[in-house]
Amino acid sequence: MRNWSNSFTILLLLCCQTVLGQQSFNMTLLDNWDDTSIVASDSWVNNRYNEVWGITQNGKEYAVIGSSKGTHFIDVSTQNATEVAFLEGTNQQNNVIHRDYHSFNNYLYIVADEGSDITLQIVDFSTLPDSVVTVLDGIDLGGNNTINKSHNIFIDTASARLYSASNKLKIYSLQNPEFPTFINEIDFPESVHDMFVHNDTAYVNVGNSGLYIYDCTTLTDEYDLPLQEIPLIGLLTDYPQAGYNHAGWLNPETNLYVMADETHGSKLKLINTSDLNNLEVESTFYSGVDSIHSIAHNVIIQENKVFASYYHDGIYVFNVSNPANPTILGFYDTSTQPNANNFKGCWGVYSLLPSGKILASDMDNGLFVLKLDNVGLSVSENPVNSNIVLTQQSNSLTINTSESFSTLTLYSTDGKIVKMSTLIGNSNSLSLNNIVPGIYFAEVITNKHKLSKHIIIR
Repeated sequence: MRNWSNSFTILLLLCCQTVLGQQSFNMTLLDNWDDTSIVASDSWVNNRYNEVWGITQNGKEYAVIGSSKGTHFIDVSTQNATEVAFLEGTNQQNNVIHRDYHSFNNYLYIVADEGSDITLQIVDFSTLPDSVVTVLDGIDLGGNNTINKSHNIFIDTASARLYSASNKLKIYSLQNPEFPTFINEIDFPESVHDMFVHNDTAYVNVGNSGLYIYDCTTLTDEYDLPLQEIPLIGLLTDYPQAGYNHAGWLNPETNLYVMADETHGSKLKLINTSDLNNLEVESTFYSGVDSIHSIAHNVIIQENKVFASYYHDGIYVFNVSNPANPTILGFYDTSTQPNANNFKGCWGVYSLLPSGKILASDMDNGLFVLKLDNVGLSVSENPVNSNIVLTQQSNSLTINTSESFSTLTLYSTDGKIVKMSTLIGNSNSLSLNNIVPGIYFAEVITNKHKLSKHIIIR
């Protein structure tokens, strides 16, 4: 971790942006696309937008974002994000909450979890930037080949197989990419929520039942009865900060798997998958905004960075090069929604475009195109072997530590000291009265450790 007290000179290059009231650290907004004509769904979450994905074609980069209306294709290659194509959803009623996307070769696969029983759409996007071609639009493919309502999909491009999350995990061959064919399914204690698949190893997120890992290498692309049994090779049902296991992503090079439980106050988990018979949680970490209400939704791990969409808090990027001590590299709050015990704000994140641009979808405010600045700068939220506990109340910061002598310093984002206190004893407080609302950095230094944490004063 970079020495935070020596990094405030870098902070002089940063700014605390205000767009629709958002705040940020170490991330720059490149553009925000929002179609104000889109009507919010009449569902219990009342969202206008949902998932986001990224594709490349003919030297250009595109964002794919779902709305209550359908699927929007946005050119993000230039300074101004521009919609170049739109596909209306199979469900024409205004009750769609969830859409999900995955791409394979020049095809985009689209599903939804509400409305019509048949939601699968397949789009050939090789004709971009001029248009896209719909090759399948909610058509009954016959028998088990038909993909009905699906919460999420994932495509293992190495084996050309599509995995669909519904009441079961259903597996389809994409040997003919315009006609998925059913080959197998796996039952679970409850409905499958999401999955990540790499080289025929499926990491399956099963809500309150935890994480299941299956070896699908022996599957053939032919449908046989009875169905071939698929070996369970890993299981994690008891782990720290457990909640509703929503989504996860694997970095095969480091054997690190990041997992998000869609439960208010539940932290992200970084899991070592080197030994699938002995899965170990290396660390738990979160945005640091609200220990009760903060809730992660979707995650991607890429190289040594975790990209996470937090409903109320926005997009967060973490440095996980030291798996035992993830640090915050940057964040951008896409939402004006206050932290609460609900589901509003930032839905999805996509960080895999060649340019390094980061795509985020906000349920109310549309598509955000972002970039990460100063990747060497990070903030520790969980120092290793530290006995420092720093908590924020409405009008004060409180430090508890068993270590001797410490100082607590509050910095603004331009590196200036706002307030400082020398702390003696195991519990002390620093008043936040009369401090202008905004983003600040609190630094605690003892004779043994240092803790740096961003805080938001509202």
